Amino acid sequence: MNLTGVFPNLSRGYEIALLGGHSITVTYSGDLCNYPQASEDYSEIKKYFNKVKFVGDGEIWIEILKPKNYNDGKYSETLEAVHKRVNTAKSNPEPNPEYCSTSDELLKNVVNKLNLSLKDLEIIQKVSSTCAKLDGETKILAHHVAEAIHYRIKENWEHLVINAEDDSIQFGDKIKIKRGEIDYENAEKAINYLKEML
Repeated sequence: MNLTGVFPNLSRGYEIALLGGHSITVTYSGDLCNYPQASEDYSEIKKYFNKVKFVGDGEIWIEILKPKNYNDGKYSETLEAVHKRVNTAKSNPEPNPEYCSTSDELLKNVVNKLNLSLKDLEIIQKVSSTCAKLDGETKILAHHVAEAIHYRIKENWEHLVINAEDDSIQFGDKIKIKRGEIDYENAEKAINYLKEML
């Protein structure tokens, strides 16, 4: 099965991770009623995209959604095409580390509004540089920064997500609880209570 078309957002993240040596964290909705086979899909994802490291706290965070159709990948590009594009991009020059004014302004706004850590900022800078290199750009443009931010932000999740690597429930960036160690009904009540307080 060609998973590049089944999980296109993961395919792009894989491409960036492969070129830049970044690690990936996969999450999926905590509502397992809608995606009961998520854990099985994650096992297949790790086998298929086996040239990158999947970890519990990676540089690139990607939420997978339940595929509408597992045959969607049939007509998509192949993993071999992705590998070829990455190998071609390896010969691209490293982008200038200086950001254009738009990219710089975007990064400053995100850092200030989301209170990102120095680690988050460094990761966003590295991933945005990889995005630019993959695209063959000599400058890091605003859309490269935006893509890197997208892969890093965990604070604004509106729902529970499960960290696929360590099978834990993730509440934003700060709280992680191993599944099986929590009563889901009480957790949902606690989350609703906390949302009301904000």
